[in-house]
Amino acid sequence: MRSSRVWLISCVALALVVAVLSVQPLRRINERVSIDYNEGWNALHTERLWTGQPLYRFDSEFMFNNYPPLSFVVVGAVGQVTGDNVIAGRWISLCALLVTAILIGAITIRATRNGPAGALAAILFLCTLFFYGSGYVAMNDPQMLAHALATGGLAALLWNDKPTARSVIAASLLMVAAGFIKHNLLALPAAVTLWLLLFNRRLLVPWIATSAVAVIVGMSVCYATFGQSFFRSLLGHHRRSDLELLAQNVRLILVPVAAIIAIPLAGSLCGNRNSKFSLLLLYIAMSTLLGMAISGGFGVDRNAFFDLFIGGSAATVIAMEYLAGMAPASLRVRAETALCCILIVPFVLTVPPEAMASLRIVKEFPTFAQQSAADVAYLAEHKQEAMCETLALCYWAHAKPEVDYFNAGEAMATRFLDEQELVKLVREHRFSVIQTENSEGRSWRLPPAVNEAILSSYEIARVSPFSGAYLVPRSQQFVSSTSAAPPQSL
Repeated sequence: MRSSRVWLISCVALALVVAVLSVQPLRRINERVSIDYNEGWNALHTERLWTGQPLYRFDSEFMFNNYPPLSFVVVGAVGQVTGDNVIAGRWISLCALLVTAILIGAITIRATRNGPAGALAAILFLCTLFFYGSGYVAMNDPQMLAHALATGGLAALLWNDKPTARSVIAASLLMVAAGFIKHNLLALPAAVTLWLLLFNRRLLVPWIATSAVAVIVGMSVCYATFGQSFFRSLLGHHRRSDLELLAQNVRLILVPVAAIIAIPLAGSLCGNRNSKFSLLLLYIAMSTLLGMAISGGFGVDRNAFFDLFIGGSAATVIAMEYLAGMAPASLRVRAETALCCILIVPFVLTVPPEAMASLRIVKEFPTFAQQSAADVAYLAEHKQEAMCETLALCYWAHAKPEVDYFNAGEAMATRFLDEQELVKLVREHRFSVIQTENSEGRSWRLPPAVNEAILSSYEIARVSPFSGAYLVPRSQQFVSSTSAAPPQSL
């Protein structure tokens, strides 16, 4: 009885942390305020699909799409009800996050037969994500929807004492579906393949066969719907990589969450040879290696390690239960207390400054929303052909964005796209308005030659304290302006 109390107290402590950090995402979820570059990008491609425009085009245009289509279908369907693809995507993302946490808790309960331990695993995942991937909480991005499906596949495999052909097929279908939402979720399928090879080769055949058939069917549907441009857009995407960026992501993300690697490893070294636990260990290993491999890519964010957060949260609590069980009965409560303190004290000590920053943004949010509405209204007056760095603003203004700053910038940096093509359009005043997040009219996402062309051919007509500079061709008069201030991050 006293043992369960330790788990419950730990759950309450981490739940309070999550509650404090959830105030900001919940406050912004229904507001037309862009919280990330991806939000507008996803909303615009969703709109393309649902209005009959080409979703994939692999030509000289400056808008790119390197995502599979399934998320655009799902978000667009909900967007038809809400009337806003950004807000629809945020709610889908939040629900997917909660489903993922519930599945992690269910997996842990099935492995430990301990309800409070399952709750702790679920809350540990939420706490880790809120601290080290808070931008993805209730954000219009397909990442969490893909993880919810993939984690459902993991739960199907681990639900029974031993996996069956039926559970393997169900897991395969769910993980392939996740791949058609976000195509870089490879860690879990790789771990499952290796796990079946090591522990249950009889089920390796239905796993590989089902996965192959599902992928071929999915690809065939995509080819029939979108043609060759689908494959060329996904496989021919260009971006830079940088070892310094990789080292930075490892230092800022992997090092702080080392406990969810170290504790499961300790459980394994101390003798936990359970096959379910072995799958989670393989999942941790694959997600760590693949996360490091892709985190050096420009534009890759902390989501590269979300697989680690999922597998690590379940494996950590399972390992804690196992390690505490090795202690003598008289010392078990102390062992559980020590392990829980190792886990939760860093979060509890770090939450005050995080909470203060979050509450400060919440307090200023009405101002952000008002300014965003004014920015959208301004763009709506110049919506013939626009360049919006904050793509959500163009989406809400029903403007026609012509340039995907990030992907076009990467294509130019890798010499896939000639920057002079965009320079020429800028000098010809092709765009009625250009918005940059920098109040001086530059964008770090675009090459210097394009920035120089913008500043020489356009002049700043308006500066928003929230979204940066708005530039119009130099032949036009200033339309309106506000006091200059650097754009703020949500």
